[in-house]
Formats: sequence, C-alpha cells, structure tokens
Amino acid sequence: MKLRVLTAIVGLAVLLVPLIIGGPAFSILVAAMTIVGVLELLRMNQIPMVSLPSLLGVSASLVLLFTGPGLERFANESTLALLIVIFILLLLVTFFTNNRFHFGIAAFVAFSALYVGMGFHFFYAARVDMGLEYIFFCFACHLGNRHRSILVWEAVWSQQIIPECFSE
Repeated sequence: MKLRVLTAIVGLAVLLVPLIIGGPAFSILVAAMTIVGVLELLRMNQIPMVSLPSLLGVSASLVLLFTGPGLERFANESTLALLIVIFILLLLVTFFTNNRFHFGIAAFVAFSALYVGMGFHFFYAARVDMGLEYIFFCFACHLGNRHRSILVWEAVWSQQIIPECFSE
C-alpha cells in the first residue's frame, strides 16, 4: 500500500508540473505518454517493440498528436496524406514479410495508433487551445462522474436534469 501511495504522489508530480508549466515540457510529456501507450497496446498483442510495424504505429500516433486545426503544424490535407503513406507502408510490410506479419496485425497497429493518437491529441489540444482551467475542469468532472460523492455541480448531472426536463 505504501508503494501505491508513493507511486501516485510521484506520478502526480510528474504529470502536474509539465501540465502547469505548459510549453515544450508539456509537449514532451504528452509525446512520451503517447509513445508508451502505443507500445503497451502493441506489447499486449505480442508485437515486438523494436520492429518496423511498431515504428510506423508510433509515428502515426505522433502525427495525429501534433497536428490538427488549432495546432497548425500541418494542414489537414497533409496530415491525412502522411497518415495514408504510413498506413500503406504498414500494408507493404505485410507483403514483404510473406505474411509473417498478418493483415489483422497491421489493422491492429493502425487502429492502436489512431486510438492513442486521437485521445492524446485532444488532451494536448485542450491544454494548448483552452488553457489550464479547462483541463482542471475536465479532471474535476471526471472525478465527479467516477465518485458520485464528489459532485462538481449538481445541476449538471443527468439524474437531476432529465427528470426535470420531462416533468412539465
């Protein structure tokens, strides 16, 4: 139990300091979390971490992470073109490895990259575009939703809103 508490305190400090500072520190933290997330998903499916499919999956998730309408690193068309090139390269790996790397695994790598990349993209975009207050509001709403004893604002929750809307 002491190890869990210590790990939670250290993890909270590692997350909160770059989150509050913002800028390059936050970008590096989110990029590291994205890479670890994709590699963990690939490891769950027994795909080696040091392989061409893993590299393509991580690169696709990083492309999704740092591009988008508000972040203006690339235009949406060039982002889509880059993702198409990465996914075609992923399919070419299945061809050149004589099906040792199957199509289903290529699809798993592609969807893992999309899942993790988009999730962390919106976390990153919320901090960059909306600011720190919005992130803390999202965390508070998440905690209020997970633990009903910590209600952020009682009028927001659906248990109170839906009966009031249909009672008239």
